[in-house]
Amino acid sequence: MSDVFVTLLWVQVGGTIWLALILQLVYLRVYREPFLRFWSLSFAVLGLALALQLATRIPSSGELITSPIPYLLGMPQFPLIILAALSLKPPIPSRRRQMFLLAGILAGLVVLCLVTVGIAGDPLKMARSLRFERQVLGAVASVWFTSAFWRRHYLARTAGGRVTALFSALYALYYVAHAIAVLGFPPYLTGYPVFLGAVVTILPFGVVTGMILLASQALTAATESLRDSEERYRTLMEASPDGIIASDLSGTILMCNRRAAEIHGYGNAGDLIGGLARMLIAPADRQRVDAAILSRVAAGGSVDVECQILLRDGAERSAQVTAAPLRTGDGAIAGSVAIVHDITERKEADRALRQAREFSASVIDAIPGVFFVLDRQGKYVRWNRNLETLLDLPPEQIAQRDALATFYPEDRQRVVDGIDAAFATGSAEVEARGFVGRSQELRHFYFTGRRMELDGVAYLVGFGIDITKRKQAEAARARLESQLLQSQKLESVGRLAGGVAHDFNNYLTVINGYCDLLLSRLAPDDPDRAGLVDARRAGERAATLTRQLLAFGRQQILSPSPVSLNQIVSSIETMLRCLAPENIDLATVLAPGLGAAMADTGQIEQVLMNLVTNARVAMPNGGTIRIETANVDLDSATGERHRDIAPGAYVTLAVTDTGVGMDERTRALIFEPFFTTKELGKGTGLGLAMVYGIVKQSGGAIAVRSEPGAGSAFTVYFPRVDAPAAQLPPTPVVERPRSGQGTVLLVEDQASVRGLIKRVLLSSGYHVMEAGSGPQALALPDSQVRSIDLLITDVVMPGMSGSELAKGLTARRKGLRVLFISGYAPSETMREGILEPGVAFLQKPFSPAQITATVDEILSAK
Repeated sequence: MSDVFVTLLWVQVGGTIWLALILQLVYLRVYREPFLRFWSLSFAVLGLALALQLATRIPSSGELITSPIPYLLGMPQFPLIILAALSLKPPIPSRRRQMFLLAGILAGLVVLCLVTVGIAGDPLKMARSLRFERQVLGAVASVWFTSAFWRRHYLARTAGGRVTALFSALYALYYVAHAIAVLGFPPYLTGYPVFLGAVVTILPFGVVTGMILLASQALTAATESLRDSEERYRTLMEASPDGIIASDLSGTILMCNRRAAEIHGYGNAGDLIGGLARMLIAPADRQRVDAAILSRVAAGGSVDVECQILLRDGAERSAQVTAAPLRTGDGAIAGSVAIVHDITERKEADRALRQAREFSASVIDAIPGVFFVLDRQGKYVRWNRNLETLLDLPPEQIAQRDALATFYPEDRQRVVDGIDAAFATGSAEVEARGFVGRSQELRHFYFTGRRMELDGVAYLVGFGIDITKRKQAEAARARLESQLLQSQKLESVGRLAGGVAHDFNNYLTVINGYCDLLLSRLAPDDPDRAGLVDARRAGERAATLTRQLLAFGRQQILSPSPVSLNQIVSSIETMLRCLAPENIDLATVLAPGLGAAMADTGQIEQVLMNLVTNARVAMPNGGTIRIETANVDLDSATGERHRDIAPGAYVTLAVTDTGVGMDERTRALIFEPFFTTKELGKGTGLGLAMVYGIVKQSGGAIAVRSEPGAGSAFTVYFPRVDAPAAQLPPTPVVERPRSGQGTVLLVEDQASVRGLIKRVLLSSGYHVMEAGSGPQALALPDSQVRSIDLLITDVVMPGMSGSELAKGLTARRKGLRVLFISGYAPSETMREGILEPGVAFLQKPFSPAQITATVDEILSAK
């Protein structure tokens, strides 16, 4: 690097610093454009950085940059030039955004410098790389600024603006040429050419010349404009009761009147001139107002906005701002003129009135019910939102609506009497039903009202609450109390009936069993045989009666399985037709695709036969009995008809007749035990009670629909299951086996029943061990337990149930087969005592042939 080039660089340092001072003076004294401030700072940073590089240069080095520190200190030059370019076009970045942008670009450049220093292998390569980067960055920043200035600044086309733009462009060309020289293109420019140093020394002085011309022209234009307009507008502005503020396109205040200063809390208008007009707007409204004014003024129109303005002490006031374009002599838009009208007092008065109205309306709407004011003609004068929601009508229709039209016709007179009483005595209260919404749903209400006079006119102030849920709860409670009373009554009688049936079944087992044994030993012509046959028939009738008692008491042990109601109806249809006389037609309507129900086939047959018998009795003069099946799905919205049936999927069995029907009192008693409408001695009163017991024990429900003279319809609901229905087996032919083999353990707490079964099994060839209780059976030694082939046990015994005994013995004897027998299971154990499908079970009373055939079938099965 030659001494001449170093000297030129020192001259360049002085020129750039002088240029920075000139730009700063123009900014401070002539016109305050933000780009001048950033541009002057960029030249100041350039001069200082260049001076530091020269001061720290090693004389023996051929490179200017011998340390990265001066280079880093000069980095702010480039972001400052970029900020100057951005400041030429509104909206000008805020100070906060300017700082973030400066810091961001500067951080990126520092990182780039550090990466370059780290990559460079030696100081010479580092110096050339940093020099190349600096020239490229300078070229980019200079092009950006020159382009922005030429396209955006309103003085760019003046003589001073052209000179400024020219020398700024030459700066960009210099950076490009210097970058090429660093790369060695062409070879004669390699290093630090003296003529480039000479050119760059002249450039600051050229920019200074342009800025001086620019400042001079701007000053002259401003002076002439002020001279022409000051006297013309001063009187008008000062006489205005509103504040008037004129600003340029960048938002800088050019002039304002005294009233504007007073509105914003300043002593004189000079305190506002030179500041930004947008800063006089409260921060919350600043962006909105600024955008509205800029968009309308730029389009040549005017705009009115209401906003909060900012006072000198930081307080805020309400104002109406009217902004219009500020035009030059040739009609060009040079800024905006804003008229500021202080509306704080008016806004406060409006706000107070609005708050009072809103508070009153909020209080009325917050009332937990309907609030209304009626005149003497029954028209609504005032109401709350709850009434609008309740009626589902717009306010204009409510104002024209007769209040009485809402109420149920049967209750309107009671409401009229309450209104008259309130106007006459001062207050009244009434309960009434009313229609609500467009659906006209009927609901219950409680109303209270008081008389009010305003300016001599009487009104009724009313309040109402919806008491439908309370009414429904009262009705449901009464219904549940009635159902509970009925259930308790049926349960008490059922428990009594079940207890009687249990003991009676044990007795009948012994009586019928020994009758069968005696009959098997008597010859067909034996004179004593007829008496035994009559006794045996009486025993069968007694057994039927006990089955009815058990079914009624819901204490009969069931063997449920998936069954098809269609199959059951078809299998006994012939028998049912035999029950009906010739003057009664029996029709069946079986639903295709009917689902399965989990129930006991025999019990469903019993239910069907009892319902058909009941229908037959209800039609002494003939008629039609209709049996129907169907799939039914009930949900929570089905309605009041099924309020006692839980929602779900069901299969139904309906028996309908065209008989005499029933009145409400009879319908309430039909499931009562021993209740009958037949003559004395012609009915037990257990038929429908037994139906009710079987249905409830099966987990179903029954509904009755009947009116006098309109027949009756009984619909039984069984829960539908997702399982295939089992096919009904053919009726087996039970024959008493001649002999048997195997060991049977008999556990029965009734000695007489145990003795009969033991005698029958011994006579059939079986080896029998007996026990009177579960613990006694479990006490048998393992050697005897292992020899047992079949366990016959009563289901319910004192101390231990049959199921518990079976679990204990099958654990000790693998493959042990079990036959359960029972007369009944107590209601408190029925939830656990219902036998699972496939378990062998024999209902008491049974005959010797039945017990021996069942035992033989179990032991012979594989």
